[in-house]
Amino acid sequence: MFRIADRVTVLRDGQHVLERAGIETNADEVIAAMLGKSFAEEFLKEPTQPGEVLLEVSGLGAGHKVKQVDLSLRAGEVVAVVGLVGAGKSETARLLFGADRREAGRILLRGKEINPRTPREAVQNGIVLVPEERRQHGVLVEDPVSDNITLANLHAYCTAGVIRRGEERRQAARMVEQLGIKTSGLDQLVGRLSGGNQQKVAVGKWLLRDAQIYLFDEPTKGVDIGAKSDIFRLINSLAVEQKGVLYFSSEIDEAMGIADRLLVMEGGRIVKEWERKEWVSGGVTAETVMWYASGGEGDGSTS
Repeated sequence: MFRIADRVTVLRDGQHVLERAGIETNADEVIAAMLGKSFAEEFLKEPTQPGEVLLEVSGLGAGHKVKQVDLSLRAGEVVAVVGLVGAGKSETARLLFGADRREAGRILLRGKEINPRTPREAVQNGIVLVPEERRQHGVLVEDPVSDNITLANLHAYCTAGVIRRGEERRQAARMVEQLGIKTSGLDQLVGRLSGGNQQKVAVGKWLLRDAQIYLFDEPTKGVDIGAKSDIFRLINSLAVEQKGVLYFSSEIDEAMGIADRLLVMEGGRIVKEWERKEWVSGGVTAETVMWYASGGEGDGSTS
């Protein structure tokens, strides 16, 4: 926008809130106008106390995309796996979710080995995935909001194979309100929602399932800044509830904003790991992370 615009106008809640020449404003001012506050004020990461180890992965591999991946995840922790496009992040998420066939490695859930060969088996073990391509894999765009939200937990609203529609709609309405999904009603087709609201629907179906481990693959892709803030708060709330979150992203700044630990993936492998205190103190920067994500060696000081 700043490369091509002569003037910038911001609307918020149907009101004209800012107009500037393109050269007289910047991204921070525009974001603050869109949200009503700065992004840092809009999203404040809430500290959590990590609990037991939920997930341990060792030697995970499949083809040439994922090679000997080792990682762990504790209850109440957000672990971000960052890397460039093609680094193997999405493929790792799909392996953990049972969507692709694992060729090597072990997956331990609370110390017990599991072997999720299908998404159904992963969900039964409390592992769920919000995929990168939500319109293809995350939601049913030609179905209404209510059906999408309750689909992953439909058995809870059935008696003798018959859906209790009243209870189903009550739960869907509760989730719409809880997540702030902007829709004309429960019967609106999901494909007609904005990208951010489609993403909230994709997340909401798993919240009703009450999973233990949430895999988010590029969760802010194609959503506006307001929806992005909502998604960050949602992820933060999952950690507060002692869920475990693996956050796969190519957006390094965003990952550093939400994560408790940061893993860098390059060429199908985890090549570097930091704890939050290391980048909050300024010792690790986004440039440092990019150095390793791009295949750099050493300490990144020459990046």
